[in-house]
Amino acid sequence: MDKTNDQLDAECIALLDRVDDLRRELRKLEPELTKACHAFGKRRGFIGWFNEWNVRNTLEVERTREKVA
Repeated sequence: MDKTNDQLDAECIALLDRVDDLRRELRKLEPELTKACHAFGKRRGFIGWFNEWNVRNTLEVERTREKVA
């Protein structure tokens, strides 16, 4: 049986609310992630800004080296 327009609208609104909640949670976590990424870079000898993109790339390089070794 096909869903009614009201049911489809309710699903859309529920998804929108869920996404909004997740985005709020991410905004709360981002400052912590920024600090953790900066510390991650410092522990590897990088001076200056180190963001999540840098962490992902560093992890990829480190994991590749481990596989080769």
